[in-house]
Amino acid sequence: MWLFALPAPFLYSYSGFAGAMCTYLIISDGVGLIDKDWDYKTHTQRVDAYPIAEESAPTVDIFQPCFSETLEILENTYKHIINLDWPESKIKVCVMDDSAQDAVRGLATKYGFIY
Repeated sequence: MWLFALPAPFLYSYSGFAGAMCTYLIISDGVGLIDKDWDYKTHTQRVDAYPIAEESAPTVDIFQPCFSETLEILENTYKHIINLDWPESKIKVCVMDDSAQDAVRGLATKYGFIY
């Protein structure tokens, strides 16, 4: 913020606001570090108590935009989407291609994604 407030004289009036924001951020970060409401042990106990099941898992929609990437990059991405730790019947993947390439359509179809 200081880099924005000091390069020109007409921005000097902004320096008070920038100083106040820096002070606020330092204080709020300090409070966040001291007051930890999140506990890893409690979190793992809750995850173990309520496992993800086929019946109870919510559906997840993944929108995969493609902007002329190579097929190797897209295939690597699709492999990672397939390997998500989530029930397969609860995932819907939509591939959005900006150039409507047949190769991308074929790759999306190969993995069972909606093109």
